[in-house]
Amino acid sequence: IAFGSDVSIDFFGQPDFVGDSVRRATRISTLCNPDEILIDEAINTIIQRDFEIENINVKKRRKEKKVIKIESDISTVFSIVGIKDTDSIKPGILVYLFDQLGNRSKTENFINQINEEISRDNLSITDINKIDEASIYIAAIGKEKEAEKIDEKLKELGYRRSLINWNKKIYLIKDLQNALLSLTDIKEADISPNVYTYNILVNKAKNIEDALPLFKEMKDKNIQPDIWSYNTLFNKTDNFEDALPLFNEMKEADIQPDIVTYSTLINKANNFEDALPLFNEMKEADIQPNIVTYSTLINKAEHFEDALPLFNEMKEADIQ
Repeated sequence: IAFGSDVSIDFFGQPDFVGDSVRRATRISTLCNPDEILIDEAINTIIQRDFEIENINVKKRRKEKKVIKIESDISTVFSIVGIKDTDSIKPGILVYLFDQLGNRSKTENFINQINEEISRDNLSITDINKIDEASIYIAAIGKEKEAEKIDEKLKELGYRRSLINWNKKIYLIKDLQNALLSLTDIKEADISPNVYTYNILVNKAKNIEDALPLFKEMKDKNIQPDIWSYNTLFNKTDNFEDALPLFNEMKEADIQPDIVTYSTLINKANNFEDALPLFNEMKEADIQPNIVTYSTLINKAEHFEDALPLFNEMKEADIQ
């Protein structure tokens, strides 16, 4: 598991992703032993509080696995060897984790613990919020009836779900249609959605036709779109002509493009002539192109004479 910026591409008619996290995860996977989870430095920083982590000697592992190529930015790799203390992890996350791992007995055990917890007297606000979050995860693994029972008990306690938890619920719902039902629930609860709510919904849209009405609704409610709102929309567009007006709108709103913005637009460009100005604009804004950016632009070049200088520039910048 690795962290990095990726972009969605059309690969012979099939959606796929390319970018730093994909590249790094692919390389790290060559070092994996059977039934082992390896992570990079960024992921380690995020999860080290909850998991037991073991530092891996990359040079030694490369020799054992006969791995020839590992980029310089993958010098530190860690192995997840266990969970530190299940009591310190939110129960809902454990329900979701063990369900994904296929451990049904532990999943049921944690659900039973949550049901026992809600029956206790003098629950704190923090306790109730954790139970509500657990209910969201329980629904996400397909146990809607169990989740509904917990929700009813929480309502009896006078609990009102927070927007943060509503957003988690929407995020975990797989399809836009059901996610929109939760948006209706939010509005009926007299809670105002925020930019994160709409970004999640826009990301669930299958195409730009489904995404744009949500984007418009967000702006109509005076919720300012952010860089993720626009980057998600660019990814939904069918062609460069649809993406370019949104790009201009974003800049007029004083939202600064990032590497994902430019890489996505370069990928959408119809040809090398459309893509090159974006590449130059990106560098003028001091945004360093990565392997995805260069590869996408080189692929747009129809002539070797256009592609070769870019390849040499990429090598000089030590981008591999």
